[in-house]
Amino acid sequence: MATYQKSNVTHKGLKYNLDNYHSIAVEAALNNPEVDHWYPNGVGALTDATTALVAGTIYTYVDANGGANALPVLGIGERIKVLIKTASGSTVYTCGSGQTIHTSSYATLTDIVNGDAAFAATAVALNNTFTVNKTTTGGLGGDEYDFIGVTSSLIMIVARLNGSGALASPFSTV
Repeated sequence: MATYQKSNVTHKGLKYNLDNYHSIAVEAALNNPEVDHWYPNGVGALTDATTALVAGTIYTYVDANGGANALPVLGIGERIKVLIKTASGSTVYTCGSGQTIHTSSYATLTDIVNGDAAFAATAVALNNTFTVNKTTTGGLGGDEYDFIGVTSSLIMIVARLNGSGALASPFSTV
């Protein structure tokens, strides 16, 4: 019969007393530098959709009215993550000055009314906006958007969206 040793795992001043098996998994997860490296500004609430976003931030989004968000010019590797907590009205994310959406960008949409319906969209050259509308292009609770600086002129977007109706691409050129 195997016996588990107790281990203490400390993270940000808090000590956890776990069995050896779980302490190894927790230690690995807590020491993942991704969050501190890619998102040094931590988590902020986005309650007004007409906002200039800041690189290195994870936003929780709760604005039912929608609006326009200006992405900053993202340097290579800089990121912004947006987590949608509740359905939002039509919301537009526009690339920073001189940047467009990389053609490897993609969005997967799942129809929440008909769960087996799915749609995948990719960006095309010169797209510079990402728009969700609370129905066909996403914008419902549970959405997740990642904006990543690839070059001085390109942003990659990876989005997991929930929509309904005739699902459509959130990528466009304005």
